[in-house]
Amino acid sequence: MASLLDEEIPSDSELSSQEPDSDALITDEDEETVQQKKIRLAKNLIHQLEKQKESQALEKDQTAYVVRKLEEDLASKTGKLKKQIADKYTAGLIEKQLKGHRLSVTCVAISPNKKYIFSTSKDGTIIKWNFESGMKMNTIKKRLPHEDRTTKKGHSKEVYALAISDDGKYLASGGGDKLIKIWNPETLDFVYSFEGHRDSVSGLVFRNNSHQLYSCSFDRSVKIWNVDQLIYVETLFGHQDRILGIDSLNKERCVTCGARDRSLRLWKIVEESQLLFNGIHFDSIDCVSLINEEFFLSGSNDSSLSIWSINKKKPILVHKNAHKNNSMLDTKKSLFGNSFEAANWVSAVRAYHNSDLLASGSDDGFIRIWAYSSANNSLNERFKIPVEGFVNDLKFSEDGSYLIAGVGQEHKLGRWSINKNAKNSILIIKLISEDFNK
Repeated sequence: MASLLDEEIPSDSELSSQEPDSDALITDEDEETVQQKKIRLAKNLIHQLEKQKESQALEKDQTAYVVRKLEEDLASKTGKLKKQIADKYTAGLIEKQLKGHRLSVTCVAISPNKKYIFSTSKDGTIIKWNFESGMKMNTIKKRLPHEDRTTKKGHSKEVYALAISDDGKYLASGGGDKLIKIWNPETLDFVYSFEGHRDSVSGLVFRNNSHQLYSCSFDRSVKIWNVDQLIYVETLFGHQDRILGIDSLNKERCVTCGARDRSLRLWKIVEESQLLFNGIHFDSIDCVSLINEEFFLSGSNDSSLSIWSINKKKPILVHKNAHKNNSMLDTKKSLFGNSFEAANWVSAVRAYHNSDLLASGSDDGFIRIWAYSSANNSLNERFKIPVEGFVNDLKFSEDGSYLIAGVGQEHKLGRWSINKNAKNSILIIKLISEDFNK
């Protein structure tokens, strides 16, 4: 700074000998004094230093952001990441209701780029929807019984499961015809058909950052498929009843729920081993979702939600009567007798992966949004969204701004009860959060 201020000032004679500026002549009143020049140079230097400081701060912020993202990625892969965001969510509004299936919607999927929604139904069809407009884009029709199993058309029976890879390259579907079909999500062109299950395919999930596909079935098995190479890999056995739900994250493993064997199992693929978790529920464990690689959520026919740790064989938290509705319970007792003790069975659960935000659905008239605190091991309801009918599936959008629900007049797996006031539809629910309103 001193060098700039001490810059040599030309003499008056030198100034007078210079050629005048062709654009503007400087009068005596406009001439810059030595003091004014020092001030101008000082201001310029201060401005340069401020710009340099801002640049250094920006670089520091960018470096901190990269470091934070790398730490989050590492925590996610090791199962330790759990973002504390649930308390920022305040409400959920049904933005659109998509109607197109004749029978109950059984499963939904949303593309990673939030452009498309895919839905399946007991009517055997798969429908592709435009997320933004809610318009139907394409339909994979049900395959007729006399048509060949290897046809490029759809399934011949109910479709129970959908999964889309996290790069949006593959869509998988499975159902009552025991087949797993692979489709191109952009065009819905047929890619391949996997055979091997001996009963209905009830669940599908892609492992994160891969095209490794896990499937579960009423035949009590889990199968692993390599979709890139279109080959079968392995079959896993252990459950004593039909498997109703499956989920996976980054690690080469998956978690499943075994219905009336009242157990959950964590399958460690590489180690060729499994961890058994014994439920304490009154009845069937119907749905499961990983929170992160360490914790997972399950829902039961006895209307309870349970939180599990991979380090404990029993649930670390049981929230009873999560979807209790006395009026619905009276109706079920009239159908099944007074010995029927369960309130409203939990038919769908979903965790916004690697966070404390959870969702559950039933036939009690509501989708419920929960905040799970691992610090004090508590599950607190944040709010509920009125929904008429059976909530058969739930999926969060990748950014957590939307929740997609598959709803029907009947439960996805049976006809124990029928709600004629409900619409077989897909609900696009906008989640209100402080982060999205900034």
